[in-house]
Amino acid sequence: MPGRRLPDGAPPRLDVGVQELPEGGFGWHLIRHLSDHLSYRHDDGRNRLEIRIRAEGEGSWD
Repeated sequence: MPGRRLPDGAPPRLDVGVQELPEGGFGWHLIRHLSDHLSYRHDDGRNRLEIRIRAEGEGSWD
């Protein structure tokens, strides 16, 4: 991870002409939008990413 932190996940600009629309850049925005919990840490030379997505109808994580 750049800077050992999660990317902000700002959505790409869509208020441009069709030819200028991005082909990528949606990943972290979607991950942040769909997840209930997101954490990252760097331990022993490894990146550890935890993403929790609650299934519909499940209770809280508490």
